[in-house]
Amino acid sequence: MSRRFVAVDLETTGVDPKQDYIIEVGLAGEAPDGHYFESEFSLPFPEEAMSEGAAAVNGWGKRLFPRLMENGPAIDYLATMLDDVYIVGKNPSFDEAFLRLFLCGDLRSRWSGYSPKWPWHHRLVDVGCLAWGACNALEMQVIKKDKNPLSHPPNVEQVETMVGSMRSKVGEYHTALLDARWAYGIFRSIVPKEDS
Repeated sequence: MSRRFVAVDLETTGVDPKQDYIIEVGLAGEAPDGHYFESEFSLPFPEEAMSEGAAAVNGWGKRLFPRLMENGPAIDYLATMLDDVYIVGKNPSFDEAFLRLFLCGDLRSRWSGYSPKWPWHHRLVDVGCLAWGACNALEMQVIKKDKNPLSHPPNVEQVETMVGSMRSKVGEYHTALLDARWAYGIFRSIVPKEDS
């Protein structure tokens, strides 16, 4: 069985997966048939849950969001696309925590009618750590801070500088698909498909 890598990015109403909601999903990577795919959709959520800080990042109310997918079909779709994959992203554990509760958690009070159907098998690949390791392994000193290489995994801006690929935005806002596309591109620039 071949390995599949899918970059996932979520826009949410805040940073706590137990209280906040996923509002936008972006996927970029390898479909079950092995072909490259991209997908984006929005999820329903109570608008009063949107925090001011999250809206400043994701542009809620100030940009167009992708088509809405109801929770049941979204769960079925994500279960197909994300089971037994390597989830790629910058800090993928953030997105994974939201997805784990959405797909597998006992959230009947939040997403009525859904009960967990399967254990979710997956692994996480952080492109920040990957870029940092690749640059250190190649003894590249791309970010000059006191003329020493980074001694810890980089933040998003440092990764952008290291690999020479800036994330795209809609105006000043992040979108889930653009961030997922960026993360997958970074991953594939370090790990070509024939090597994985």
